[in-house]
Amino acid sequence: MLLEENKSKVCVSVKNKKWTKIPCDHALANSIKQKLEIPYEIAEILSRKKLTPEELQSYLNPKLKNLLSNTTPLLDINKAASIVADAIKSQKKIAVFGDYDVDGATSSALIKRFLQSIGHDAQIYIPDRVFEGYGPNIEALKKLHKDGASVIITVDCGSSSHDTIEKAKKLGLTIIVIDHHMCGGNLPKADAIVNPNREDDQSGYGYLAAVGVSFLFVIELCKKLTAENLLQGYSPDLLSLLDLVALGTVCDVVPLVDANRALVKQGTKVIESRMNTGIKALLDVSRVTTDISTYHLGFALGPRINAGGRVGKSSLGSELLVSNDYAAAMEIALKLDTYNGERKAIEMKVLEEALEFASAIDTKFPIICVADEGWHQGVIGIVAGRLKDRYNKPAAVISFDKEGIGKASCRSIDGIDFGKAVIEAKKKGILLNGGGHTMAAGFTVHKEKLQELQDFFIDSFQDIYNKLAKKKVHYFDSYISIDSANIEFIKYINKLGPFGNSNSQPRFILKNVSVVHANILKGDHISCIITEFGKGSSNTSLRAIAFGAIQNPIGEVLLAKKYNLNLLVTLDINKWQGNENPQIVIHDALIEN
Repeated sequence: MLLEENKSKVCVSVKNKKWTKIPCDHALANSIKQKLEIPYEIAEILSRKKLTPEELQSYLNPKLKNLLSNTTPLLDINKAASIVADAIKSQKKIAVFGDYDVDGATSSALIKRFLQSIGHDAQIYIPDRVFEGYGPNIEALKKLHKDGASVIITVDCGSSSHDTIEKAKKLGLTIIVIDHHMCGGNLPKADAIVNPNREDDQSGYGYLAAVGVSFLFVIELCKKLTAENLLQGYSPDLLSLLDLVALGTVCDVVPLVDANRALVKQGTKVIESRMNTGIKALLDVSRVTTDISTYHLGFALGPRINAGGRVGKSSLGSELLVSNDYAAAMEIALKLDTYNGERKAIEMKVLEEALEFASAIDTKFPIICVADEGWHQGVIGIVAGRLKDRYNKPAAVISFDKEGIGKASCRSIDGIDFGKAVIEAKKKGILLNGGGHTMAAGFTVHKEKLQELQDFFIDSFQDIYNKLAKKKVHYFDSYISIDSANIEFIKYINKLGPFGNSNSQPRFILKNVSVVHANILKGDHISCIITEFGKGSSNTSLRAIAFGAIQNPIGEVLLAKKYNLNLLVTLDINKWQGNENPQIVIHDALIEN
């Protein structure tokens, strides 16, 4: 299976990208291959992780009990669990205040479902994105207090809500913050703040999404309730909540490393069981019938749940995820599907306008920062992601209202910490509010501060962006042949998953390929039959697909049925009617002279 390659060679592709192979310790790779009895190409990938043989076994089979064996390092988690345990004992009303995105919806639903499983309940409140904005607001908390709530748990928000929490405390409310956003050293005066990204937390769980932190909180709460004999015969199934954890983790694009890999891996299995009625309804509306992958979570379920917070009713996502009535869940799922269609139309219009502004920005600048009045706040995060992908630069999209107050969503690239920059800009008084994490952030700014803010971002990012831009070489993992791309090999690849942020799907160069057939599919995709160049018609052939290839040079190459190509591909398994076949996705092509 191992093919020879020039380790130092950098090749330019038809998309004008430079590709080279990731360096590898071949002696170590051979050792891993022999010890684990795996293909050499898989051993190459594992050798780069610098793990011991025991750690490698754990990596290939991640276990939650090993990775989440101790939740006590999280600051305030014990305190938070004690407060909620006392509230349950005293039959106090608990309310969960969540963010309007998937992470907020899944976090809110997770805590409510757990409390329901032990005979207690909680009210969920999700703010309106446009009229209330991000995070807890005092009017909403007053309403919850009037409705009888005495303990408020904020999830995926609250770490920077100083004024609101201070006012809530004066009402007599007990406030627990469960969050994961960077927040600096000055914390609000809540009764407990469980956030692995607060400056004084040393837990090492900073990579978790809010739903992951919420799951750790529920584990600690369950321990506390058990120790105090408060479960009253209930036997909560914590593992059944992992579908929510997987969904929120993938959709918040946090790194799929360490415990997150195990949470998503196990949670995906729970999703496949369709135990959660709301998730089952959403899978049915999305027409997902195959085995569930991170792709389905991020690109089928997530956008629909988000659509409620973007262009519809913010609470629909959490309502769906706590529903136990399939008919009611299906009604919500259909609404979310409709809203998602509306979101796409609005997004297209805003993106078109944002691209026009972006085209006028100096190409030397390390950031794409665009702003206009009236852009729908529900889509500016998606548009920022589109700009980031197109220009390979951090992007901020700001929507100003008529009073000159701008709400922004930001997306970053590997190597540039946007959340940290936003926190610093807030400390300097440039921003009215703001926060986030490495790859995504948000802020509020007055129009008169816009130029100062843009200058601050340019100064903050310029040096590191220049260093990143100089590299601009893309890496693939290994070389394989047509014969190697079989089901058995792909199953080894999938053991390295789940794939996502910080754990990318392995990319291979498929060597010496000829295209023997190609045709255009709906949506500008190209399907083709490929075989190994020079081996004749009896050689193994595979079906491959290049998504959206008509609009880029790959399409021309494939439709021309070129021979002696080196194709950059990812591999997966296509399951249909009980059959398994290799699914080859073509991302780029190199032509041998």
